[in-house]
Amino acid sequence: TAARFAFFRSWASSVHPPATFRLSFFDNPMRLLVATLQEHACQREVPLDLVHFRHKIHTSDVPPVAPQAGILVAGLFLEAATWVRNANRGAGRLSAPSLHEGVGPRPLPPVHFEPYVAHETHLQSGGGDSKPGTAEEARNAEGLFSCPMYRTSARRKV
Repeated sequence: TAARFAFFRSWASSVHPPATFRLSFFDNPMRLLVATLQEHACQREVPLDLVHFRHKIHTSDVPPVAPQAGILVAGLFLEAATWVRNANRGAGRLSAPSLHEGVGPRPLPPVHFEPYVAHETHLQSGGGDSKPGTAEEARNAEGLFSCPMYRTSARRKV
């Protein structure tokens, strides 16, 4: 598409990466995500299997800028849910869509895929020599949950 072509041409002619990435523009978006993890692992000189993503929704009205670490992904959609911004604009939450909103995918604000080293959180909290918990236990402790992300090969409206 024209938007995809313009995105890659702009990126190729720039010294800096774009502020946001649309995974649908990539033939293999997993390569972009793995490259992001690899860059973080190399910078921290840690094994790649210790680096994971933490995801944060960009809820500001200010246009997003490229993050210091990780990437900002736009163009994701929610199925059977909607993102509701809080009145204070500081955060938001997932909600079941109301009947008058209709059915179908709903856009999600840009998501920051922020890489982190799995043991960083544990070491910063003064955990000593004990082993860090699983990624699932860490998400539960932060009040987060796992939400699967699916991709389809069809680039068409469902």
